[in-house]
Amino acid sequence: MRNRVEDLVDQMLDGSTIDWDQGDQGLEADPQLRGLQALDRVFSAFSQFGLAAKEADLADASFAFDKLRVYGRIGAGGQGEVYRAYDPILQMRVALKLFPAGDAPGWLAEARQLARLQHPHIVRIFGAAIENGRAGLWMELVDGPNLREVVESTGPMPPAEAVGIVLNLIDALSEMHAEGILHGDIKAENVLRDQDGRVVLSDLGAAHGISACPPILLGTARYMAPELLDGADRLPEHDRYALNVLLYYLLSGEFPTGDGELTAGGVIALQQRVPNLPSALCRTIDRELAISPRARHASLAHYAASLQRATSSRRLLPWSAAAGVLAALVVMMTTVGSPPAADSAPAEAPSAEVSFVADSGDGLRAVADGAQLDPNLPLLLRLQSNRPNWVYILNRDDHGRETLLFPNVDLPVANPLPAGTTWLPGAIEGLLRGWALDGTSRAEDFVVIVSPAPAPGLEQLLSSWPRLSVNGPTRGVSGLAPANAAGQGLEQWLQGEMTAANLQVWRYRFLMMESGNARSPVDVVQLALAANQECAGPFPPCQHPQ
Repeated sequence: MRNRVEDLVDQMLDGSTIDWDQGDQGLEADPQLRGLQALDRVFSAFSQFGLAAKEADLADASFAFDKLRVYGRIGAGGQGEVYRAYDPILQMRVALKLFPAGDAPGWLAEARQLARLQHPHIVRIFGAAIENGRAGLWMELVDGPNLREVVESTGPMPPAEAVGIVLNLIDALSEMHAEGILHGDIKAENVLRDQDGRVVLSDLGAAHGISACPPILLGTARYMAPELLDGADRLPEHDRYALNVLLYYLLSGEFPTGDGELTAGGVIALQQRVPNLPSALCRTIDRELAISPRARHASLAHYAASLQRATSSRRLLPWSAAAGVLAALVVMMTTVGSPPAADSAPAEAPSAEVSFVADSGDGLRAVADGAQLDPNLPLLLRLQSNRPNWVYILNRDDHGRETLLFPNVDLPVANPLPAGTTWLPGAIEGLLRGWALDGTSRAEDFVVIVSPAPAPGLEQLLSSWPRLSVNGPTRGVSGLAPANAAGQGLEQWLQGEMTAANLQVWRYRFLMMESGNARSPVDVVQLALAANQECAGPFPPCQHPQ
């Protein structure tokens, strides 16, 4: 049963008035009650002080909107004005955005969609209304500067701080896009940082449904992808582009276009601006600034993973394949557990290097991530390692068709691959082999995962994936269903931590040149080496282009 003290405490917390002069309170006999009385008086005094301060602040309210008392303008733009206001029902200060006159029902419909967003890095929406033909949206009033004010005050940020902010915003944008909403105006002025250091994506007034973008060009030109300036339709990837421009600005205090043209061709490489930044981070940011949308990251998840790797203390080689597949596989490998430790540790730390090479007919040449390839030239993978490894190679084209390339029971090599140098797919019947690409696809993504231990959980997930047939292609119109089902099962791991001891992951994206001799999807073909030489030893060394 609750006692008297608990009841009085509840009344104090509820803001109820307690009549301490009543004779039945028992103050004289109970020192605990006398202490509560003193505390209640202090609490009441502070409450009255706060109420008086609010009334003083609102005494000069210039107008009312719906139930709100509006008392000061914060800013204005093409999407309307933003005011400080007070909500007497919520008893809190809010930010009120009043949209331009006209299409008030349309703005209100957008507000309802925005109100569904519940994320720590997205400003909270409290209400919306139409008054005198004008729509208004009121939201959380964040007490703190925007990121432009921060940079102008303290200068460019260190990489860890800037990337940490952008990763939080990536998470927020993922939530918006999942709800079918584009922000449409990501910039330093629209990201606020409160007194606790929390960053909040604000100014949702420019946000629109993905399928209902406004016909006019909205946003800020310096943050826009080149194709938007040329009249292209706005897509989720354009929020990502703007976020990348924001990261460039946080790190340098400058914009990629400098004072030049706000169109294709005017981008200044980040490392030229800030030479001491990590090269991997600069490459990630510069890639997202590419003129061609196809040369940028494939998704927000790709972009986030690249940023995490670029700022990690672990050294990983460049990679660029399908994000849902990659993140899922890595998380699965971190959860399947490791075998018992050996009696003695290896003499040196595990090390592995992966590279793709193409057979051009007159030799093997290394190909880098993002390279353009002739689909008629077979690809090989070279693995160099100081210990045995379990290797998994996956392929996905731009049609979403997924194939497990390795391990494969039809190939002469199997996991674990031995220490030293191994070439895949290897030799069959004494002849060197390579993977032939799909000439009908504009791009091919590869994921290579190298683990010092077997991954039964991962292999179980991949069991439903289409596998490459050495005697013919396995991908095609009739083979899509298993791949799609598998991909959906892996997507649930997308948000997990991609960290694991001694686990290495590489991603590559190759762009396909135009070819009149298109093949079926990925197949294993004989290499075009001189005289179909037999595989009597290691492959010739790679000829790295100058």
